[in-house]
Amino acid sequence: MGAAAYRKSITIGCQFLLEIKDSSLESILKAFWKLLPRILTDFTRRALPGFNESAVR
Repeated sequence: MGAAAYRKSITIGCQFLLEIKDSSLESILKAFWKLLPRILTDFTRRALPGFNESAVR
């Protein structure tokens, strides 16, 4: 089985609270960039164990 034939899907849900001072694009982008490391950390903590479990089976 090649790497292209392997498929696994995992559904994860995340909730984050953001406080945006105004609706300008600059404020929205600043909030997103502050949130991005938390999103990536949460994703890896939830997704990697799921892929690991399926690979061990």
